[in-house]
Amino acid sequence: MTAYNDRFNEIVATYDLEAFLALYVDEPLWIAPGERPVAGLDVPAGTFGFIIENAGAFSHSFEHFFVSDDGSQAVMIGDYDLDVEQAGVAATGTYLFVMERHGEDEWRIVADMFNQHEVE
Repeated sequence: MTAYNDRFNEIVATYDLEAFLALYVDEPLWIAPGERPVAGLDVPAGTFGFIIENAGAFSHSFEHFFVSDDGSQAVMIGDYDLDVEQAGVAATGTYLFVMERHGEDEWRIVADMFNQHEVE
């Protein structure tokens, strides 16, 4: 999954909104802290659009990757770093992707859940 994570970070670093949205299924669940899940691509598009509009930096690392016995689903867990200096937003946290296999080597995000770490 190192290649997937590297590709994710490359897409984000080049501000490629179309490629970013292609990482998701058509109706993913976006699960933010303290909020009800939201289905669809509007929230991921708006969130990444905010990062693009403000020339922000966003990256993921991954720590755990679990694949179902039949290879059709996976869970990916890691950390994220966000810095949108122009908007005064900076955060670190943990994310969890529930993913489904599309084709031989492609995974798409079905659920994107994250939390934000407390500032120390």
